Amino acid sequence: MDNFDLGVLRRKIHEFYVSKKEIPTVNKLLQVLKEEIGFAGSREILRQHIKMIGFRFRKTESNRKVLMERNDITAWRARYLQTLKHNEDTDKLPVVYLDETYIHSGHTAGKCWQNDDEDGVLEPISKGQRFIIVHAGGNQCFVENACLVFKSQTKSGDYHDDMNHTNFKKWVLEKLCPNLKEPSLIIIDNAPYHNTSINKAPNTKQ
Repeated sequence: MDNFDLGVLRRKIHEFYVSKKEIPTVNKLLQVLKEEIGFAGSREILRQHIKMIGFRFRKTESNRKVLMERNDITAWRARYLQTLKHNEDTDKLPVVYLDETYIHSGHTAGKCWQNDDEDGVLEPISKGQRFIIVHAGGNQCFVENACLVFKSQTKSGDYHDDMNHTNFKKWVLEKLCPNLKEPSLIIIDNAPYHNTSINKAPNTKQ
């Protein structure tokens, strides 16, 4: 099969999945290729050509990777992109992103060059104390003097448990805002402690 025939083979496999809604077995592909391009090879030759163009006969994957996004999330993303576009065209404020992460005191590289005589870096038995890092920055650089590092006080697996609205607000007012050199567009995610209702809606227990 030349490059043209291989292209036909690739399109026919795609056509079985998309148009015919069928599994393209070797027998089915062999029959179609005989009729359309006069393919005269055997099933085994055709199988080799299928592998040649990158296909492998393996276990089917779950369709759980297909996500249905909520309409409100789509609307939020649209507003976010519109805000960035407006700022780029009109306000032209520097964009500053902020977030939190963590690191363990015993952190080491996950991979390194090794051989039978050289072990390289060994992973410690204990990861050590966990430290929370809060910082902000943009295209220019990190915001000077805005970095906050503190020891974790929780033993849960989620480092977000170390942050709360009080600590976050204090960092914004005392570390971030005073160190911004000019008015800026601040981008934050929707973590619970980033957004707190002052007057919460009543519930059935109140």
